[in-house]
Amino acid sequence: MADLVLADLSLDSTGWLALSLGLVALSTTAVLVVALPAVVELGRAARSAEKLFDTLNRELPPVLDAMRATGQELSELTEGVGESVERAGQLVQQVDQGVTFVKQQAGQAKRTGGSILTGVQAAWRTFQSSSAPRVTPSPVQAATQPSPQETPTSHLQEEAAPPTPPAAVPEPSTKQPEPSQSSQH
Repeated sequence: MADLVLADLSLDSTGWLALSLGLVALSTTAVLVVALPAVVELGRAARSAEKLFDTLNRELPPVLDAMRATGQELSELTEGVGESVERAGQLVQQVDQGVTFVKQQAGQAKRTGGSILTGVQAAWRTFQSSSAPRVTPSPVQAATQPSPQETPTSHLQEEAAPPTPPAAVPEPSTKQPEPSQSSQH
């Protein structure tokens, strides 16, 4: 009997083919059942990606244009700042030259002013000495004084004498005189 049980269980080649096809169908169905949610999620992801690409196609070109324009404006601003710095440097040089010129002119004015003051003082002394009353010598005094032809060297000695330095001209006082104590009593 044991031979009979084994004989009934023996399958021919068509049976093995049917069994293997059944197992393949069962495994394919299991894979599809498991993969179906993943395929659905892939479809959703593809739709999301498509929406993202559409949004990028609509919004990215204006953003890129704005970035390009910003870059050009920055370049222009950089050039403008460079030119402004250059102009400021030139202005500083001009101011420096002006200050140097003013210093030179002030020194020259100081020298010229000192010369003018010396000339005015000399003119004032000459004016005072020429406006002093002249005394005409009496005939007795004229006889006792030597004539200029007799003493040519004394005349030269007077001319060769070094000029006296100009006296300092006092500046007018801006200070109010203090009242004396005796006039207050």
